[in-house]
Amino acid sequence: MKQPEENSAAFAIRYIDDEGRLIITAEQLAANLAGRPVKHVETLEWFRKHCILKAWDFEKAAAKVRKPTGTPYNRETLKHVFYGFRKAEDSLAPICDAIERYRRNAEPPAPIGGFLETTMFKNIKGYLEWAAEEVKIGCIVGANSCGKTASVTEVTKRDPAYEIVRVPEGGHLSMLVQAMARKRGFGDRQTIPNLANSMIDESRSLKLLAWDEFEQCFKARSTVLGDKTVGYVRRIYDEAGIAMTLIVDPSGYRRIQTVKATDALRKLSSRRLEPLTLPAYYKEDLNLFAAQHFLEPAPESKVTIKYGSKGKEDSFTDVPRRIEDEICGSHNGGLLMWLGLLRRAKQKADKAGVDNSWEFVMQAYALHVAMEAKATLAAGESEEDAK
Repeated sequence: MKQPEENSAAFAIRYIDDEGRLIITAEQLAANLAGRPVKHVETLEWFRKHCILKAWDFEKAAAKVRKPTGTPYNRETLKHVFYGFRKAEDSLAPICDAIERYRRNAEPPAPIGGFLETTMFKNIKGYLEWAAEEVKIGCIVGANSCGKTASVTEVTKRDPAYEIVRVPEGGHLSMLVQAMARKRGFGDRQTIPNLANSMIDESRSLKLLAWDEFEQCFKARSTVLGDKTVGYVRRIYDEAGIAMTLIVDPSGYRRIQTVKATDALRKLSSRRLEPLTLPAYYKEDLNLFAAQHFLEPAPESKVTIKYGSKGKEDSFTDVPRRIEDEICGSHNGGLLMWLGLLRRAKQKADKAGVDNSWEFVMQAYALHVAMEAKATLAAGESEEDAK
């Protein structure tokens, strides 16, 4: 099939809009790639949709697709691939591999069982949208494993104009910049100053950039190292002109509030919105998690179960709602622990070929308590032997 000339009116109508952004359709791309390997066609179709969603032109799209050395592909190369101008003997494997490398970071895998729109998620989503509208720096405060990161990540999956970057352990600037570069499909073999400038430029198209585990900035080997990272975050805010949100645990937020804050932290804090402080859990969310595992809300009356192997069974009596509240409300990472118990109960019910029930959850909890007690006893005996 003869393709229209690149500068012709027919070309502009078929493939790009008046501002040069891609509008090529799935049918047009499929026709241009006729005869090519199916896996390559599927990869390029994903990238086509991604580019249209992002409102990219070929210059912007090509900058995301990088060779193993970190060098971006030329915009003309990407054009020739999309338009079917590449010769049949020219392999599409290298550029498709590059797109897949970018895709792994741009599109994290969906969680097993789907994502539940909990009260926590809705509150976090609303807060991020508020920060983006105000173009300010938000702050989400919550205990470890309460659902902060999962909720923010879900927002970024639904709207690519929101992005989340995890601050590496130790909060060093070089590690942060390299992590951002890898997430965005860049190679990390450039110098840190060049990468840092590139990441600022790349951030300009975002509405909001969220920093997960921002408290790591305060755990650097020295205050100077941590201040460099904080200063760079402020620089992105100032130069890219986008909103931000700091995701921290309570200790991290106390550090942000401290009157002894460094100049870098003080300047960053002056741009903050009121924080969103999260509870350990929302009661209505626990009922949603129960329903996800085919359970009614946790009973508020006592339940007695037997657990252990045949011939060595023990009995256990407690109130499921009390256990639920205790684990989710008082344990560090309690919500994650509770979801693990629900998951194991569902697995055991499925294996037995019966409906899930709170008896299975109680059995999982009783075994958990027994194993914890055994481990504590063993640790105590080891300390006695060491004396």
